[in-house]
Amino acid sequence: MINLYPKGYKFQLSPNFNLVDFHCHCDSLACRVTMVAQELVNGLEALRAIAGPFDINSGYRCIPYNQKINGRPNSYHTVGMAADCAPRFLKPQELKQFAVQVPTLNQGGIGLYKWGIHVDVRPIMSRWTDPNLHDLTIVAPNNETDV
Repeated sequence: MINLYPKGYKFQLSPNFNLVDFHCHCDSLACRVTMVAQELVNGLEALRAIAGPFDINSGYRCIPYNQKINGRPNSYHTVGMAADCAPRFLKPQELKQFAVQVPTLNQGGIGLYKWGIHVDVRPIMSRWTDPNLHDLTIVAPNNETDV
């Protein structure tokens, strides 16, 4: 189930994730909602339980913001079914190894990037690695991903 919340609303979705973690990063007044799939939140909570803390760099994105950052046109971020996760204490590939152990996330999409991983709860399994990935070190993201 995908839930709709007013943008700016603060609400604890699970023990470790708040709605603000998923708000769109745009500054548009037209962007008035945040969409979040409960299945995604449950998967992220399960991931945190086995992998430890990580930050959500990007959750829901309105379509104009997704276009602005050159996101994929049919991104799962635009329907509240995706999150970009930056590990605090692990390497990105280690976080990915934990993500595939979470059935909800393993059944969907998992992408590996220098800054962390993208996870989504799409209806089919998909895996990818950023083709520009050279050195997998823990880095702070400079901008959003294109997924």
